[in-house]
Amino acid sequence: MNHTIVTDSVQDKALQKLAEKHNAGLPAGHDPAHEIDGRGYLQMVIGQALTSYVAQALSIPSAQFVLRFTPAEIGAIMSARQQSTQLDAYLHELTAAPLVYTGSTLVRSGMASLVQAGLLTQARHDEILDI
Repeated sequence: MNHTIVTDSVQDKALQKLAEKHNAGLPAGHDPAHEIDGRGYLQMVIGQALTSYVAQALSIPSAQFVLRFTPAEIGAIMSARQQSTQLDAYLHELTAAPLVYTGSTLVRSGMASLVQAGLLTQARHDEILDI
């Protein structure tokens, strides 16, 4: 039983150090109510992991995903595709899959590259991904 108590104590200390590091990164003059303790840090990390998992688990059929784009957006993307092997590879991978996981790293990074290339606005990016 003592072993469990020691382990819990070590874990609590480690969580507290992580919480302190998190709290140190809060902006100057922050509301102290935003500070967390070790258990709060653990809850925050688990919540972030679950949010990420759920976001990646949301999927729609590829054809339905493509229908979220306007005809003008599709035209611009297809024109740009001819000049970018990276965009061509991304679109090929995206359309070859039966489902699009809107929270996946592949989809998010590809959509961000469309914004960066000026093919989508950030507002349309968010609308297409249901952000």
